[in-house]
Amino acid sequence: MQQIYQQVNPSVVAIDVVGRGSATSVMPFFGDNGQAQPAIPQQALGSGFVWDKDGHIVTNNHVVDGADKISVTFSDGTIVPATLVALIPTPIWL
Repeated sequence: MQQIYQQVNPSVVAIDVVGRGSATSVMPFFGDNGQAQPAIPQQALGSGFVWDKDGHIVTNNHVVDGADKISVTFSDGTIVPATLVALIPTPIWL
């Protein structure tokens, strides 16, 4: 197990996301009273892994969906900005 961990650990990344949501999306119990709600910065943290030598990273949709700014932290501490390339819809199992 330790050998597997040491082999794959460098490909695991932390993903820091900043997006905007309305006050209603953050605290839906307040409702919107028919008024526009201000955009509130929201921050999320997720994980992913390096997919290929081109530096593409794979993560779950919910980590990056709606992101305005994405940064990736590699296992050596390097932090780089990232750009969303594609979202693949999550299948719904019935």
